[in-house]
Amino acid sequence: MNKRFKQTLIDLAIANDGIRGRIKLAAGIIYKNRLVAVGKNSYKSHPMMGKFGKNPEAIYLHAEVDAIKNALRILSLQQLEKSDILVVRVKKDGHDYKTCLAKPCDGCMRAIQTFNLRQIFYTE
Repeated sequence: MNKRFKQTLIDLAIANDGIRGRIKLAAGIIYKNRLVAVGKNSYKSHPMMGKFGKNPEAIYLHAEVDAIKNALRILSLQQLEKSDILVVRVKKDGHDYKTCLAKPCDGCMRAIQTFNLRQIFYTE
């Protein structure tokens, strides 16, 4: 996992309002060793979540789906298939933030598999 990309996503997750102010995730699409698109979780809904939500109530935009959606604006499907995804989650620990488990949910895993991303990296 590229430390520079990871730190960029950690900073994005910390700046994110998150869900209920505490669930803060960010994801990035890496193509040819470049961070080409990022996404974050939010209370926004998006049509892609209808297909990739973990259940019918999961309509809010997940970071992984947001990153894929944003990557599709600049990458072809063939380029996306040659890309990796990095997902980070941060949690407030006193006055600081620490990374914690950001394993994609079942719906996000379906999105990652649908677009044939090569590798998945996430914080633990």
